[in-house]
Amino acid sequence: MVAGDFNAHPSNYRPIAVGEPVTRLYAALLNARLVAYTERTGLRAPSQPLFCCFLDLKGAYDRVPRALLWQAL
Repeated sequence: MVAGDFNAHPSNYRPIAVGEPVTRLYAALLNARLVAYTERTGLRAPSQPLFCCFLDLKGAYDRVPRALLWQAL
């Protein structure tokens, strides 16, 4: 996207972020698959809500002892 009137200079362009829509699409697809799987296998009744939590601890807490972290959670 052009920020100013002069299109030839690179500093007049602003970046376009596509991360959020892609993340929303991925989350919606993952949710649909998890809901279908849990209903099909009997892990969840159709009227029961589904809650999921994914923890990526590898890079976020690489210096914290894992046992301490799990104890705090």
